[in-house]
Amino acid sequence: SDTQTVEFRIDDETAAERKLELDGRESRRVRFEDIETEDLDPGEYEHGVFTEDDSETATLTVLSPPEFVVSNLDPVDVTVMRGDQIDVSARVRNVGEATGTQTVEFRIDGEAIDDRSLELDGEESETVRFEGIDTSGLEPGEYEHGVFTEDDSETGTLTVEAAQEAEFVVAELDPMERTLTQGEPFELSTTIENVGGARGTQTVALFLDDERINERNVTLES
Repeated sequence: SDTQTVEFRIDDETAAERKLELDGRESRRVRFEDIETEDLDPGEYEHGVFTEDDSETATLTVLSPPEFVVSNLDPVDVTVMRGDQIDVSARVRNVGEATGTQTVEFRIDGEAIDDRSLELDGEESETVRFEGIDTSGLEPGEYEHGVFTEDDSETGTLTVEAAQEAEFVVAELDPMERTLTQGEPFELSTTIENVGGARGTQTVALFLDDERINERNVTLES
């Protein structure tokens, strides 16, 4: 019988070793587990098992880890009315060699609004779309918006403007003055104009000495 040190080497550098005692003509399988590759740059290495008398080697290929890079954000700078919905897209490429999965997020001022789980092979790319993003919860102002991975991001400016509203004004009253006999009915007409920036419906009321005596709903385009 004999005892030798059995080594696992990568490019002639010992990465792990085991003491092994064998009787004559005895054999035994030796396992080297959880070999760290963190300090190895991407590339090809000779690896193998070595005794004092013999060795067997093969090729170890180390792939660069997945890295998800963001490009082609669309739109970059956009202006919307508060309450509008927007669609945003970006191209995500895995510039690493190994396959990876990451969560791709659409953020407004650092807050994740929507996300997608994306798996990409090495050098593979895909367009990620976020549709129907609601802006009703945003106050008027400027925000940073963008698409983010664990490794990269691309951002632009989202400008939210106050939503335009309907504004009804009384443009004309006919007649302006009227003399009546007590109990005599009368007619009155008026022109209502929507000077606002949006279609709207309002209640138009007729008052006599601050008392509401008649009303109707009126819908006008801007």
